[in-house]
Amino acid sequence: KNLLRKTLRDLRTSLAQTIALVVIVVLGITSFITLISAYRDLGTSYNHTYDQLRFEDADFTINAASPSVANKVAAIDGVSAVTPRLIVESGMELPPGADPGVGSRIRSRLIGIPPDHHPEVNDVLVMKGDYLPAQGGPVTLLESNFAEAYNLGPGSTVTPIINGKPVNLAVSGTAVSPEYLIVSPSKQELMPSEKTFAVQFGPLAERKQRTGAGGTVDDSAGTF
Repeated sequence: KNLLRKTLRDLRTSLAQTIALVVIVVLGITSFITLISAYRDLGTSYNHTYDQLRFEDADFTINAASPSVANKVAAIDGVSAVTPRLIVESGMELPPGADPGVGSRIRSRLIGIPPDHHPEVNDVLVMKGDYLPAQGGPVTLLESNFAEAYNLGPGSTVTPIINGKPVNLAVSGTAVSPEYLIVSPSKQELMPSEKTFAVQFGPLAERKQRTGAGGTVDDSAGTF
């Protein structure tokens, strides 16, 4: 009883400090619960996007292979779908009105995909505008984070550097890709930025022609 009375007397004496301590503890617990909930919601959203857009289970870099290699891979027992692609690393001129602080040019990754149908693996979700035209041509589908960073959209023009030459490409639309929910050139990039890395999806045949790849592909994404 004496200990209880002393405790109550101490609480009355330092009432303000006690209330402040209780508030801090409650805020800490609330913040922790909020962060955990946000993390779980984000994980659920990511997994849903991966499922809807058929994110790859494996990706293989190959050296100038015939697109028929995809058929051979698809015939392997356990493989459910394969998409052959052409991926080219290049530079790109800054869009008009861009902040010159990022440099005179930025990095760009040109990905050739089928224009007449959506890829079976690593599909893209068009957010604005249209998917690639079936007839191909000098068009591109911009990754949405980069497009928003520079206020680009359908009807805009971007200028990647292909084989050392600037090429004007009309933007048919902007899209989300399961590969680039976090916009980074590689896992080794510790500080990725959507302002310095542009992912562009274009007609496979047109990309082959402009890059001099002939009839070959250099990447194959698959699901099991």
